Formats: sequence, structure tokens, C-alpha cells
Amino acid sequence: IEEEFVLHQEIDEPEASFDFGHSIYMTPNGKFLVVSSLVNVLDLLNVGPGLVTLFARSEISGFFKEVNEIRGECNNEILGYYGVAVEVTAGGIFVHAKGSGCNLSNIVRSYQLQCNCRIED
Repeated sequence: IEEEFVLHQEIDEPEASFDFGHSIYMTPNGKFLVVSSLVNVLDLLNVGPGLVTLFARSEISGFFKEVNEIRGECNNEILGYYGVAVEVTAGGIFVHAKGSGCNLSNIVRSYQLQCNCRIED
């Protein structure tokens, strides 16, 4: 028996630079995916604020849809470039992203999605 992988879905972020997907994280239940990338890259000295995008799907076999995006707070912050995570609890959805910070301070920022979300396993 020969088996091979077949493409299920291709996710793209039109605003992202060439490195969309530099850091990714999926929740254990497979329903939430967070992806980071650079955005507004001008050159090696101006790499932009960074972009972290949250995707969700209702069923494990379904397709991911974009829920929201988070941009770094300043140029060269590269938010999410060094790692991302998503945490889903009964209290809400939290996205955590590591970046350089606005003063190159090596930070991790956590964001809570403000929504009327009904989160089911």
C-alpha cells in the first residue's frame, strides 16, 4: 500500500514578507493556529514591526480562516519572529509573541482577543 500526502489547505498572508510562517504554533486540539512573519521590510536594517496572525477552524478537518492580526508596536520590533504561542481557555483566547521590543529589549507580549467567543473543544 502506497500512501502520500495530499494538499489540504494553503494559507497566505498578503501583507507578509517572504518569510510568512517563520514561527508557527497550533493548539493541541488543532483548531487554532498562530503564524508570524516580517512585514514592511525595507532592508536588513529596517525589518519592520512584525506581524502575528491568528487563524481558527471549527472542525479538525475544516479550513483555517483568519481571525485577527497583531502588529508590533514600532519599526524593527519583529514581534513574533522569535516564537509564538496561542492559549485557549474558557476565559478567552490569548496570543503570546516574542520579539526584539522597541528598544531592542528582547520582550514577550501577551494579547487577549476581545470577543464574544464560544470556545468548545
